[in-house]
Amino acid sequence: MMNSLLFAIALPLFFIIHNIEECVNFDYTVPTLFRLIGGYFYTRMIFIYAVSILSLTVLIISVVNYYVMGELIHALAVIMTFSILINGLQHVVASIWERKMLAGTWSSLLLTVPFCATVLYQERDDVLQSVHHTLTFLLISVIVMIVSIFVSFLMGFGVDWCVRRCHPEGA
Repeated sequence: MMNSLLFAIALPLFFIIHNIEECVNFDYTVPTLFRLIGGYFYTRMIFIYAVSILSLTVLIISVVNYYVMGELIHALAVIMTFSILINGLQHVVASIWERKMLAGTWSSLLLTVPFCATVLYQERDDVLQSVHHTLTFLLISVIVMIVSIFVSFLMGFGVDWCVRRCHPEGA
C-alpha cells in the first residue's frame, strides 16, 4: 500500500487539507494549541510557511517512496505515516480535553487518522513484526514529529524574516 500511487497522492492531499483547516482557523487554533509551550511567538504567516514546508516534505517523501521503493525511504514513509497518525490523534484528544472542536480535528477524524491507520494496518507485516518493533517505530515517529514541527517553524520564521526584509511594505 505504501508503494502505491494512492498512497503517494492521498496522504499528502489529506495532510494538506488538514493544514488548510488549521490555517483557516489560525486565530482559534493558537490559544489552545500552543498554551503549553509558553507564548505566541509566531504570526499567521509563519504558521502558513511552517505547514507549507511540512506539507511539501510529506509530498516529497510520498512521491520518492513511490518511485524509489528502497528500504530506507520505506522506513521513512512508515515513520511519517505514524507521525501524521499521532498528530491526528493529538487533535482528537485535545478537542476532547478542551470540550470543543479545535482546528484540524475534522480533517483528522475524517481523513488522516482513518487513512494512516488503514495504511499501517496493511503494512503490519513490516511495521508490526513485534511489540518492540512497533514501539520503536512509534517512539521514533513522536521524536520526528516534534523535531519536524520545531524545524518547520524555525524555517517558517526564517522565510517570514526574509520576506519582511526584502519587501517591508508588503509585510
